[in-house]
Amino acid sequence: MRSLRLEASKLSGGNQQKLLLAKVMMADPLVIIIDEPTRGIDIGNKSQIYDFIDTMVRAGKACIVISSEMPELVGLADRVLVMRSGRIVAELRGEDISEGNVVYAATTGERGAVEEDENDCSDSDRRAC
Repeated sequence: MRSLRLEASKLSGGNQQKLLLAKVMMADPLVIIIDEPTRGIDIGNKSQIYDFIDTMVRAGKACIVISSEMPELVGLADRVLVMRSGRIVAELRGEDISEGNVVYAATTGERGAVEEDENDCSDSDRRAC
């Protein structure tokens, strides 16, 4: 049996992230800003953190997620603000949130529709793949 007195610094990176999110939630905030929530952690812990973020949003909390991982943004966000050179260059919502549109806006500084390849199975949410 593991000790309840285990120091946070002795936990894995993923468990440290989950502990930090749990501590933040104890304060019952209305808005949570999470910077790179899954950087450097394993897939299992990523999934648990995504579930945790989803639970917070369903409970009426506003979550601002800052991430350089495109699949993370596409999978979690209702709205994506794309920045380039310190300025917001695009706001994407709903069906417009795709890796192609984010990359296009980030590299050109413009918001433009990028046609999605129907045979591209890199997006884990695609049912046909």
